[in-house]
Amino acid sequence: MKTRLVAAVGLAAAGVVTALSFSPSAQATPPTYLEYGSYNWNDQCLSVGHAGQVNHTWSAYYCVTVTPSGPTGPGLYDLYVQR
Repeated sequence: MKTRLVAAVGLAAAGVVTALSFSPSAQATPPTYLEYGSYNWNDQCLSVGHAGQVNHTWSAYYCVTVTPSGPTGPGLYDLYVQR
């Protein structure tokens, strides 16, 4: 009886270790984005991001609205790039 219990616990532990070693989070890390610059208009941010991607300066980009532009004046948009 005791050896069956030990064998069952050993197999269960091996199954947990195997599942953890093949989990997606252990295999792949998320891409790292760096802040490249800040712009007053969303169009400026997007055009600089697109130009850098077309020129192969970075592989991906996105813009974050810090303060939206409006009728009273420009806003603030941060460009993040992945190299």
